[in-house]
Amino acid sequence: MGRQSPPVVAGMSRARGQDVIGFTRIFVLFCTLVLAPALLMSGFGVIAIMNEREAVKQRRFEEATAALHGAERNLAAALDEADRALLAAGAGDPALAAPAVTRLRAAGHPIGPWILLPTIGAPTGEHPFTGQSALHDRLIALAGNAVRDQVVHVELELGEFAGIVSIQTVAAGVLLYAVDDFQLARQVQSSDDAALRTSLEVRSLGEQPVVGAMDRLLAELVEARTAQDSTSERIIERRLEPPFDRYLLVVDGSRSTTSSITTVAYIVLLVVFLATLITGVVITARLIWQETRISRLKTDFVSHISHELRTPLTSIRMFIDTLKLGRASSEVEKQECLDLLAKETERLSEMIERVLGYARLRAGRRLFSPQPVRVQSIVDAAIDAFRAHNLDPTRLTLTTDVAPNLPNVVVDRDAMVEALLNLIGNAYKYTGQEKQISVFAQGARRGRVVIGVKDNGPGLPASEHQRIFERFYQAKSLLSTKQTGSGLGLAITKAIVEGNGGRVFVESEPGKGATFFVELRPT
Repeated sequence: MGRQSPPVVAGMSRARGQDVIGFTRIFVLFCTLVLAPALLMSGFGVIAIMNEREAVKQRRFEEATAALHGAERNLAAALDEADRALLAAGAGDPALAAPAVTRLRAAGHPIGPWILLPTIGAPTGEHPFTGQSALHDRLIALAGNAVRDQVVHVELELGEFAGIVSIQTVAAGVLLYAVDDFQLARQVQSSDDAALRTSLEVRSLGEQPVVGAMDRLLAELVEARTAQDSTSERIIERRLEPPFDRYLLVVDGSRSTTSSITTVAYIVLLVVFLATLITGVVITARLIWQETRISRLKTDFVSHISHELRTPLTSIRMFIDTLKLGRASSEVEKQECLDLLAKETERLSEMIERVLGYARLRAGRRLFSPQPVRVQSIVDAAIDAFRAHNLDPTRLTLTTDVAPNLPNVVVDRDAMVEALLNLIGNAYKYTGQEKQISVFAQGARRGRVVIGVKDNGPGLPASEHQRIFERFYQAKSLLSTKQTGSGLGLAITKAIVEGNGGRVFVESEPGKGATFFVELRPT
């Protein structure tokens, strides 16, 4: 039997290597066929978001350019309409000039301070530029260069005045007026509820003052628009050609809500997709690893149980050959062979029954019949069954401590005796030469009755407190003792206890033994 161990261990090592290779191969295929395409789709999603934002910017820029051209046309139309309205209202007549200009101003035409100059002679009519002789001389010079039947706009900056002057010849001389920037801005700007808004900014704001109240009004207009929509973004701006280069046409608009919602929706969907993908990859990898580990444990179990079954079969075959060949001459030797045959047969039957019992538990074919049972009877039956199977009491110190007046527990008695017997047998198997096992029962945990089995074995690290109840698993610290077993004892115990509405767990530290607890519900 000693010579057969190395091939089994070598086979187990090869199986582990094949399982790891199989897991790696499956994981690489998963990454290649699932993860890589999913990441490519995520990349396409990022590109789609970027393209969508660029497309929105381009579309808004094109719309803003069209709005800018419309604002330019509105500005030119406002100036042309003001000039035509002056002639139609009779502003060329010195007697009618003042009332006509007043009406046109009230109507919203961009007509500011004005003067009507005869071709030769002193100026007549209203003179708004009081005390400005240099400006007076400059206007006379501009009037002298006027061409009949033609309107000319000139940018003039002289003294405190800075602005556009409109010049046209009339019957009585030359009519000059300063363009009212405030009224012109009102003519150009679009409504506040428009998606894209146009506005007119004057170069002299913040650089050179405009005439008195006009400067303040225009500044207040710009400040009011800025305060009204602090979330607006300037899309495009354009400086006009001379002589209107003091004007800056601006197209702005509130940030596109539709675009923002679409982009946010894309980003949220992408994040959800990536989160789902990462979660799926982690779960899939974990499941693959678990299945690979279970497959490895099954392979180890088959190799191990095959080796364990071979031992009693070899002994049975040897004793049968001994009896068959007549080597046992006396009745005592024959009886001894028969006793050993019975023992090895019982041992073989126990192994097979344990495997079949666990298979029935996993398949759900084993039914439990819970009924009120005394805790003392469960403990006594388990200890009696254990003593009957262990014929070397000199190496064992087994004590029991069952608290008096414990309530009955609702369990399947035979199944619970089997579970407790597995715990006692497990403690016996993995303790040293001086075996000390204590079986106790008490009722202090969450109102439940607790049955415990304590040993003086090598103990268990905290990392294995849960894993030792898994099927086919044997703790690394326990494997060092080279004890035989199927790796199903604790898994069967857990299935039986949980099938009866209880819970099993272990408390242990390396080098300090282990204590297994079984919590059962009382009546």
